[in-house]
Amino acid sequence: MFEEIIITQKQKLAQTIGINKRFVNLDEILKNSNIDEYYKTYFNAEVNSWIYEEQIRRETNPLFDFKSVQIKLHLDELDDILFQIARFDRPTIRTTIDAAVTTRLNFLIRPRTTLKWFVFRGEPTKAYLEIVKRLSFLKGYDYLIAGFIEYVNENKLIESERDLFSLLEFSNIIEKIDNDFLFSLLPEEFIDLLMPLIRFFNPVQPTVDDKTLFPIESLIIFLDDKGIEPLKNKLEVLLLNQNIKQINGEMFLKQILELLKDIEQNPELYQPSGSNIKTNEDENVNVNDTTIDDDFNSILPPELQELLDDDNENVSELNEDVELNKSYREMMELSNELSSISKALNKMKSQGNKDDFDINENKNRDTE
Repeated sequence: MFEEIIITQKQKLAQTIGINKRFVNLDEILKNSNIDEYYKTYFNAEVNSWIYEEQIRRETNPLFDFKSVQIKLHLDELDDILFQIARFDRPTIRTTIDAAVTTRLNFLIRPRTTLKWFVFRGEPTKAYLEIVKRLSFLKGYDYLIAGFIEYVNENKLIESERDLFSLLEFSNIIEKIDNDFLFSLLPEEFIDLLMPLIRFFNPVQPTVDDKTLFPIESLIIFLDDKGIEPLKNKLEVLLLNQNIKQINGEMFLKQILELLKDIEQNPELYQPSGSNIKTNEDENVNVNDTTIDDDFNSILPPELQELLDDDNENVSELNEDVELNKSYREMMELSNELSSISKALNKMKSQGNKDDFDINENKNRDTE
């Protein structure tokens, strides 16, 4: 679906770094002002992962006592030096560029899903220390990454950095952090949340704003990842029935306000029912969800795709832990979604009640 932009971003990054040299020093990358901060963060974390692997090898070597007080200070100094002299050879720099670009797009489009698979890599549990190290690769939705660390510390969920988290526990924490953050946003602030995604699809533009176009399919996937079904359905109608392939923040804000107004006037149409929320578009369009899922899978890095494939083969094992709470969880997800919309409505009412709708509607008509 997004192959062209992925190739363009990879080529641009490779050219900026200069991959024709035998080695590229990490220091060169971090000091290059033309390289996006996301990619600097990714390369920095990659080198730290190499050093961490060296530390693990030391700890598991039974022939030397690396925990000795006499050597610990020297090892810390050695790790600092290793970071300073780290370099990428040609195969490694190419592999890292490929992973950095594809992971970035996946994280921007489907953050919850990408976090789950990028961090756990198909394993059922991960130590807290390893989770934090994997999170350090990512940049774009910092409230999720910082929020996880803050949530763990505030709730005293660990006694040691070696304590384990299950995939399900991690996913639930990320979902709660994300939902709480979304519930706090006004519609206009929700548009601001999309700016990293909009920037990715407009790499040559020095600045982006709510008038900058980006693929509507990326926004559909984004909303699907967050479980915001009514908005996702509205955009699917635009894509499939009206062949609208590009959208901007201004157009999306109009869709949000229309939906909020419709919920206020017709609340009975949006009551939870089973695992779906009924919307006005349901009778007009029948979307095959696997179309978007398949397209999303096509942009995954190979290692993440393999993990998803492995999980699909063994999904029944995970379902054993979830099945008893499935109906309740589905109902809670739908309730959370309606709660989010209700809170947004209440905020808008407190700023001027119905006049806000009229003002925004007039503004959007003028810009159409």
